[in-house]
Amino acid sequence: MTAEAIEQTFAQNQALFGQRDIFSTPVVLWAFLAQVLRDGKGAACAAAVADIAVYLQQTGQRVPSNAADAATR
Repeated sequence: MTAEAIEQTFAQNQALFGQRDIFSTPVVLWAFLAQVLRDGKGAACAAAVADIAVYLQQTGQRVPSNAADAATR
């Protein structure tokens, strides 16, 4: 299933997430499916967000920063 097909399906049902955001509809769906298919700690929301950050870094995209971590540095 392509990102375009996901976006089109979600748009038809008025269920899109941020379209030009880090957490786009295809990325959120991918992270959710990864959570569902895992057991234990890998299924935590924090793990899903970490997976997204790794994906973004590996593909040369902007990685979200943790404002709480940035404030302590």
